[in-house]
Amino acid sequence: MTAVDNSQAPAILATGSVFTALSVLAVILRFVARRIKRAQLGWDDWTILAALVMFILCEGLEMTGAKALLQVKNGTEDPNYRTYAKYIYIYGVFYYPAIALTNISILLLYRRIFDTGWFKRVASLCLLLIILQIIWAIPGALVEIWVCNPPSSYWESLTPQCIKFGTYWIVLMITELVFEACMLLLPISEVLKLQLSLRRRLSVCGIFMLGSCVIITGIIRVVICYRGPGALQLDKDALWLNIHTGIAIISACLPTYKPLVSSAKSKISASGTDNSASGAGSVADPRGQKRGSRYKDSGFVDADPNNGNNVNGRKASAKGWMSMDSVDTLREEGARDEEEDIRLAELRDGLQAQK
Repeated sequence: MTAVDNSQAPAILATGSVFTALSVLAVILRFVARRIKRAQLGWDDWTILAALVMFILCEGLEMTGAKALLQVKNGTEDPNYRTYAKYIYIYGVFYYPAIALTNISILLLYRRIFDTGWFKRVASLCLLLIILQIIWAIPGALVEIWVCNPPSSYWESLTPQCIKFGTYWIVLMITELVFEACMLLLPISEVLKLQLSLRRRLSVCGIFMLGSCVIITGIIRVVICYRGPGALQLDKDALWLNIHTGIAIISACLPTYKPLVSSAKSKISASGTDNSASGAGSVADPRGQKRGSRYKDSGFVDADPNNGNNVNGRKASAKGWMSMDSVDTLREEGARDEEEDIRLAELRDGLQAQK
């Protein structure tokens, strides 16, 4: 059913170690960014953490199998190959929840950003994709368990009775790529409608387009590993699974890093221009402090910034009153993250529509 090439084992171990470490670092930085922003942790944060746990479990199983693969001398008849096949079989079951939770985390992040007034359509589509992602993952994992009858024949028998594994695998991989392409394109059309500068719109779109790396690695994985209806190169698939899933988790975290970048820039700028401030204590971004008092979990406070004296203002949302001037002031204050940019542009569009 599979081709054996133990020359791939060192590469499997190397990519597994590297992308596990990078994924752990990516999720840690995500939580640090939330802390800097003083934003409440959302379901998108917890699901990416769950995805990371699944990925680490996959990598532990896979690298244990790769160590056995290094010892294979006599092809599929070698006992070490059976050990390798057993671990590869088990880790394959956990791949589906790992990638599904990663994609769901991205969709929940979209809902956190777009689940207000004028972008409800995006939030609804995200919910639909979340449901479809769950429907994709559960059967995928179940079929992976019962790919051979009995399951233990996958590693114990030289002639196991199995489904056409290549066909099953290619169908699920293409479906996954379609899901990821939809997720990639979903927010772009809405972001381009925002009343932001062209540079800022392209910047926000660029953040969302980082997910294209996942699609690229997925396509490469399919081209390299698929060998027909009944064949799949498991060793090369294991290698590209490391890269594909690791990049997926990293890409899911990258859109949340703007507070880290802004904080670093503020500290570097302040330490370089104001030695007295750095000697007095920790350096803080006054604009960040102002935003911290005006925002809560990327929303607006329940207060009128003009102290109830709105003349040109309109009721912007259930969370409070803001005038057009106050929105423009917030937009001009400086560096913000993508969530704030989208919400401010959305708020301004709503105020204009109600004039």
